[in-house]
Amino acid sequence: MRAATHAAPQQTNLRWRFYQTLGAMMKLLIIVFQALFVAVPACSQQSPQDAAGDRVVQGGAQTPGRRLTLSAALDLASRQNLDLLAARLRQSVTQAGVQIARQLPNPTAAFSMSRDLPHQSLVFEQPLELGGKRQRRTEFARQQVELTDVEIATVSRQVRRRVREAFYAAALARGLTGQRAQALELARRLGDTAKSRFEAGDVPQLEVFQAELEVARAEADFQVAQQRERVSFTNLRRRAGSLRARLRTCRRSFLWPN
Repeated sequence: MRAATHAAPQQTNLRWRFYQTLGAMMKLLIIVFQALFVAVPACSQQSPQDAAGDRVVQGGAQTPGRRLTLSAALDLASRQNLDLLAARLRQSVTQAGVQIARQLPNPTAAFSMSRDLPHQSLVFEQPLELGGKRQRRTEFARQQVELTDVEIATVSRQVRRRVREAFYAAALARGLTGQRAQALELARRLGDTAKSRFEAGDVPQLEVFQAELEVARAEADFQVAQQRERVSFTNLRRRAGSLRARLRTCRRSFLWPN
């Protein structure tokens, strides 16, 4: 009986030490997991002002602002996209080239004095373009204008396609962020439930460690989704040409700041 009595506390102590060691290992795994998967790439890091501007909504809270639909994004890109603006400026240059091509060569005049007779001389020159040279030059300038119009239409189609891709990519990223937020909230609730059951003596402490690991994993997934969402929003702002505006929140459409 004494041997059995002494063996029971030893088994309890060994079990408690096992749980402590297992808990330390789980915490170490959580730290390593966060260090590997939650680290933000250098290319997606933001300044404090940008981080403050790109607020991520948790728990379904909404920040007031103007919703940005796809049609509004396309209209914004048609007015502010830098590539499209550059193409339109080239159109102005080519139209000015037509006016220049229509101009006649300028006349020149030269006056000279010498000791020989005659002492003074005045020379006046007016170049004459023969063989339809001026007409062909003007026609070439007009063809440049037509070519610029085709280039503007091509750039406009490319910009619209890129804006559509960026818009739907941002919408997908926002939806994934919402799903990750819901998964994180569910993992936290399960963790609280596991802690309550452990305190009541219904489950071992291993269940609590597993719940904490799931919470850490959900937090890592949520933070990764946040970073991808910010990258998608930045790409959309760059495609739309609104470099100074900051997207705040979105569901199926995006909210621009007031």
